[in-house]
Amino acid sequence: MAKDSSVRQPDGTQARQRVVTRWWLCAALGLALAPLTASSVPSPEPASLDRAIELLDGYAGESAMLEQAKRELDAVLKANPDSAKAYREYARYFILSGDSANGLGPMQLAEKSIDQAIQLSPDFAEAYVLRGHLYTLMGRLSDAEAALSKADALGTADPWLPLNWGDLRMEQGRYEEARAYCSKVVAQPPARLKARLAADDCMIDYHRATGHSELIEPVYQRELSYAPKYAWVHGNYAAHLLCTKDDFMAAEARSREALALMEYGAARTILTGALYRKWAASLDRKAMDEAKQAFDEAWSISQTHPVAVMSTACKGGPSVLAVMRASYETGRMPTQTPADAIRRAAEKAPNGAIGMFEIQVVASGRDATNIYLNSEADYRDPRNLTVRFGPAATKAFTKQFGQAPDVALKGKRIAVAGYARQQRIDFTVGGKPTGKYYYQTHLEVTDPKQIYLVQEAAESMAYRESVMPAAVGG
Repeated sequence: MAKDSSVRQPDGTQARQRVVTRWWLCAALGLALAPLTASSVPSPEPASLDRAIELLDGYAGESAMLEQAKRELDAVLKANPDSAKAYREYARYFILSGDSANGLGPMQLAEKSIDQAIQLSPDFAEAYVLRGHLYTLMGRLSDAEAALSKADALGTADPWLPLNWGDLRMEQGRYEEARAYCSKVVAQPPARLKARLAADDCMIDYHRATGHSELIEPVYQRELSYAPKYAWVHGNYAAHLLCTKDDFMAAEARSREALALMEYGAARTILTGALYRKWAASLDRKAMDEAKQAFDEAWSISQTHPVAVMSTACKGGPSVLAVMRASYETGRMPTQTPADAIRRAAEKAPNGAIGMFEIQVVASGRDATNIYLNSEADYRDPRNLTVRFGPAATKAFTKQFGQAPDVALKGKRIAVAGYARQQRIDFTVGGKPTGKYYYQTHLEVTDPKQIYLVQEAAESMAYRESVMPAAVGG
């Protein structure tokens, strides 16, 4: 759950007079500030600070807004080099823009800006709020906890404090605590748009993490009710429709709405993925003209392989597998060997490697819940690739083909669309792990459509190539 910890700072005590050496930040910000002396007196905060905060609060992907915010902050620091508020806002700028300077990345520059703000104003609670957010982004979770605890101790009504606690708890896997923090902001009126959106996004993350994807839809509908012109809401909803619900028609419509509000890369990727998913569905229905139209538009947006687009858009799920099957059936997806699957699964662990994997089913096995098809006679052979059918997949396969997978496919050469993943196998004694283990590589089947008999697939490819060459694409 990404947040920018937006906050409009309340008026407060100016930073105390001090001699401050800040050559590193001046160079990074491109400022030419005169050296401070003990008699330097900070001037009042100029209107440029309010304008910068408003621009950062309103940022939704438009780079021009960030550049204008940077110019306003430059003006603030030129007029008042002791502005702790300006340094905090500059940290937000670095996080949002991704700017680097003098060998420092955006996170390091943001950290130095926050450090400067706290040095100038040690009791600046909102600076600690942002520091907690930054450290969560950087994976420094114990430091994030310390920063947010400090903000709590100082006291602030900043809504980003509970939101950043929620973000941290999500990263720590403490989902119920995350939900409790974010609920505090969800219960408030959406006057602070970005904070309220972040609170609802936190609830979406919570539902996804706890396996309740059916509760996500109402949250997106709520966001659309109070932020109908916010492009990212439409785009994020489109991603959910495509990747979680496999509703590519609705995803296409919603991503077009997002792009009508603002042109940005993530929405283009989702639109392209939705069009490739429509292409795959049209091939299944043998609607070749519709398939060609969907493919051609997707290819015009991004001349990238359909599976690569879908993997970027969704990471996994039914839409990705459907597009991979269509790519295989039209000759766009070559198969890989068991050795390829084992190597790539190790490289991608624990996420798994997507592909079409071809094996000769040499052996099979069963346990209380699964059926296993193996590429080697000994399933413990390190060269073995296992195709695993769970109860639901076994039932669906048997209903469709009249035989269980191990009966119908034993001795056959098959291609399987899926994710090759490492599976840890623990050695046990008396039912207890001994601490020793080894890895198998599994392809999980959830739908019989993932399985192809290689000879029949080749004949199908030849047929589709003959009747729809243009739909195969360039």
